[in-house]
Amino acid sequence: MRMKSKLGMGLIAVFGLLVMLLNQPFLSIPQGQVSGIPSILIYLLTIWLMVIGTMVWLSKRAGDQ
Repeated sequence: MRMKSKLGMGLIAVFGLLVMLLNQPFLSIPQGQVSGIPSILIYLLTIWLMVIGTMVWLSKRAGDQ
């Protein structure tokens, strides 16, 4: 039961961080283009990949314990 509790708390923390990073003040930071690609698109894809990677890492770490 303890393992599920740690996993749940970790996933809630990831969700909270995602909500914070997708809030208006953070979305207004990337401006312009990088190699013709809008910076906001790069920002959103990076956040998306980081969240997925963190969730996979948390799940594997909870499964090992």
